[in-house]
Amino acid sequence: MLKPLHLFYCASLIGLTTISGLLSLLYHCAPVLYYLCTGILLGSVGYCAVQYLMPKGWVRGEGKAVFITGCDSGFGFRLAKRLDSLGFTVFAGCLLADSGGEGSMKLRAECSSRLSTVQIDVTDDGQVQAAVLQVKDRLPAGSKGLYALVNNAGVWQPGEIEWASIVAYRRVMEVTPSAPCGSPRRSCL
Repeated sequence: MLKPLHLFYCASLIGLTTISGLLSLLYHCAPVLYYLCTGILLGSVGYCAVQYLMPKGWVRGEGKAVFITGCDSGFGFRLAKRLDSLGFTVFAGCLLADSGGEGSMKLRAECSSRLSTVQIDVTDDGQVQAAVLQVKDRLPAGSKGLYALVNNAGVWQPGEIEWASIVAYRRVMEVTPSAPCGSPRRSCL
């Protein structure tokens, strides 16, 4: 049985053979395209090498707070768990946090005490205001505010946008309150 590394080498060899054959064909048929494709290929390989070799910087999570909306499932759920494991204080906004939703219960059970769930329906201005106050009260000592806000929650409307009714379109697009931060209607973190 082939080991993964050997399989990678074989696939690379086949790929390079194919590319060199195509480049040879281009060189004889269309020299301008040959030079263009060769430049693109070498540039792509160089870019990938630089990205691979460049040192990766990590942000330390200690003392930093993140608020994520839409943590009942999917991307928000997984991001909340990941940031909690990296040491961030996580405020996981869940639509069903107060009513015992499965996602919020799993987050409370599987994550550390740095993660807290927050009841929020992003279409309800009252719940958005309550979530803002709740997060402000629970921010870590010494923090100047949120380090990040991930607006993941939304309303989904299946189908083609051209075929959606204006009511359905507005329901999707007007999820985020339209008042700017600092206005009397809305305060920001």
